[in-house]
Amino acid sequence: MKTIKEQIEAIRQETALSETHLTIISSNHVEGIIGRIQQNFCKEKGMKAREPSSWLWEKFCKPFDKWDVRGIDMEKFFDLMLPPGQLFWFLIFDQTQQPMPFWVFEADLEGVATVVWNSNINEYYIVDKSCRWLVAENHKGEVFALGQEAISRLQFAKTQVL
Repeated sequence: MKTIKEQIEAIRQETALSETHLTIISSNHVEGIIGRIQQNFCKEKGMKAREPSSWLWEKFCKPFDKWDVRGIDMEKFFDLMLPPGQLFWFLIFDQTQQPMPFWVFEADLEGVATVVWNSNINEYYIVDKSCRWLVAENHKGEVFALGQEAISRLQFAKTQVL
């Protein structure tokens, strides 16, 4: 079985996904990015290496909205949730990646969608680079929206996607 990083590299080659759509962030910057995300969206600050649970979604602050997206049209969902032409922080949970259990990328809608649809990742976070909003899907098929813009987009998406 391929590691998450190997899956992503294979997807890049198979789909000809360029670095303009998906760029890995140097490990020197990962802790700072995750720290900003925790500061803005989590009750607990300062992720510790090898925590029993490093799932950020378990630590989200309120207000947030949540929706079970199993069985819905995810292509339409992404189009409604993610602003086109914008770059995001795209975090992929990987429990084998230590000390921080995330791969962090700068990605646009095409980069995020290509990786999510062509891999078996089951937990990821998409964050506005200014940390105004966050959208995450966990391994249970639950999508979380934090920040007023993302919450509004999710509430609208619930009326549009079946």
